[in-house]
Amino acid sequence: RIRAFLLLLSSSSSSSCAPRTCKNSEIEKVTEEESAATTMEALKARIRELEKQILRGDRYKCLICMDSYTMPLTSIQCWHVHCEECWLRTLGNKKLCPQCNTITSPGDLRRVYL
Repeated sequence: RIRAFLLLLSSSSSSSCAPRTCKNSEIEKVTEEESAATTMEALKARIRELEKQILRGDRYKCLICMDSYTMPLTSIQCWHVHCEECWLRTLGNKKLCPQCNTITSPGDLRRVYL
């Protein structure tokens, strides 16, 4: 917020408002622009991280154990795939897909053959 305020002050010479009379909408605009820039940087960092994973061969991994898949692989109606052991352990705690929260049960599990 301080950064947004300083940006607002520095741009006030080209703006029609004095620093002490700026409207909330102008402050919100600067904050939104800063938020968008922060989001873009986070997305770029995530893309770089994913590119590195692909180069290392970590392309496919279970999002429960965060490791390479161990066979057999299993899925439910939402088509999210995880290690069967991870699915069963997760379903023991709560009956939801860990990625999309689809309600499920152990009877819904289907093996995936690659």
